[in-house]
Order: sequence, then C-alpha cells, then structure tokens
Amino acid sequence: MSIKSISFKVLLLTAGMAINAYSQQDPLYSQYMFNQLAINPAYTGIHNNFNVAVNSRYQWGGLEGSPKTNTLTASSSFFGNKVGGGLILIHDRLGVNKNTEFHFTYAYKIQAGNNIFSFGLQTGIVHYKFDYNQLTLRFIDDPQFVPVSEGASKPNFGTGFAFMNQKMYLGFSIPRLLNSDFKDGVVSSTRYERHYYLAAAYILDLSTSIKFKPLVLLKAVDGAPASFDLNASVLILNKLWAGLFTRNFDTYGIMAQFELNDAYRLGYSFETPNGDFVASDLNTHEIMLSLDFALFSDHIVLKKYF
Repeated sequence: MSIKSISFKVLLLTAGMAINAYSQQDPLYSQYMFNQLAINPAYTGIHNNFNVAVNSRYQWGGLEGSPKTNTLTASSSFFGNKVGGGLILIHDRLGVNKNTEFHFTYAYKIQAGNNIFSFGLQTGIVHYKFDYNQLTLRFIDDPQFVPVSEGASKPNFGTGFAFMNQKMYLGFSIPRLLNSDFKDGVVSSTRYERHYYLAAAYILDLSTSIKFKPLVLLKAVDGAPASFDLNASVLILNKLWAGLFTRNFDTYGIMAQFELNDAYRLGYSFETPNGDFVASDLNTHEIMLSLDFALFSDHIVLKKYF
C-alpha cells in the first residue's frame, strides 16, 4: 500500500475522531432535485404512481477509503392515491466506517385541484459498523489504539411535510428524529444528530420549449455549520435537463438528466471542490436511474418536474 493511501486512511481516522466528538453528517446527494424521498418521507407516492430509483455517489474519486453512497428508494400511492407507502435503503461507506439504513415510509396526501399536501412518517433501523483492522499503519505505538471490529443497530423515526403543484415544490423534514449513540472503541461515541432539511423549487416557462428551475436545499444539524445547495437547471424540449449547482460555494458541479416517455430518467452529476479548499483532483461523480410505472388503475405517469 502506498504512503499516500496510508496517510489518507490515518487522516480519515483522525477526521472521524474529530467529527465523532460532535455529530455524524448524513450522506450527501446532488440528484435530490428529482427524488426527495431519501431526505423526506412526505415525498412517498406524491406523484400518484409507483417509482423505484437507484443512486450511486462516488466522492473524491481516486483516493482509497473515500466516501461511497448507494441508495435505493421505492414508493407507491394506494387507496385512490390518498396514501403512500415506500422504503429507503442506504449503504454509506467512509474509510473503515460502514453505515446501513433501512426505513419504511408512509405519507397521507390531501389533493385540492392541482395542489398536493403530503404529511409523512418513517421508521427504520440505522446500523453502524467500523473495522480498524482495515487500517494499514507503519507504526502502532499507541497503547490505547485497539484494532477492533464492531457494529450496532439502533431504531429511528422521521417525519416531514411537502407541498407540490405543477409550478412549485416546498418540503421540510427531519428524517431521523432520534440522536443515535454508537461506541466505536476509539472515542466515547459516534453520534448521529438530528438533521433538518428545507427544500424549495419553482418552474418558470422561458419559452414553449425551455423551462427554468431554480432550487435551494438548506440543511441544519446541531454541532455543525448550516449548509445550503443552490441549483439552477433548464428543461430543453421536455427531454433533457441540464444545470449548474454549488454547495456552500465550496463545491461546484454540473448535472444532466435525460427523460424517456416521462417515465424513465437517467441522470449524472459531476462535482469539484474549490481550488482553495482541497486538491483539485478530488472530484465526485453521481449517477441516478429512476423508473415510474402505473401499477394500479388510478395511477398515472406524467412529466415530473420535482
């Protein structure tokens, strides 16, 4: 193993110990503008059809032990589209830490004309595992360091609400209400603090063939600075989304999504950090595939803007 890899793994361990003293951040996403379910249970079945989506994020490509997040979401509307049911599966890996989450989601929807009000709940399990045996160190001279491998699971609950019509989307959520403590053998505990999300987007018709969508996502968590994402994208000929985004003006990216028959979407995003922040080769790639189906007689597959 190269000295660079060893140094990076030690850096991850050190950074993890510093972060653990405060809180563990939720996984990052850049394709959330087309699927809010991973951060808001009120999004469950909001489009009155069945949807399944997979999302893979490879952060800081080229560095061993860098974050990798794979997410699967599935949801559907039921009982005359009055309620929604779904599930979320997240596998997040950072260095020697692996986090797996499994949640069931539920939403109750009130539809008034083109306006949909949705109130959501979720419940599930967060499993945290660490394995310090994966570290390759040149020297082990700290008697307090024990290369152990352990894991633990904790239940959690979440809630959120959303409002949507053909022109706008507004959502607020707390996907994990409980603070979860995990002993990790190096520091006293790793705490998953409560996260708060606020998302807002709007559709502007620039012409008959081009629509413009600005979007903002705010995230807050105890023990860490607030974070914001700004996104601006255009829909061209009702087939291709293309846009630019930034996260806290520290990271910048481009994204694209191709739609086929309003039902199938394939998306890709590329992020790069500010040159003053870290090395310019720490780029991030994210891909997303989303499929909509009309499983029941009251389901419908239409153009999806949010």
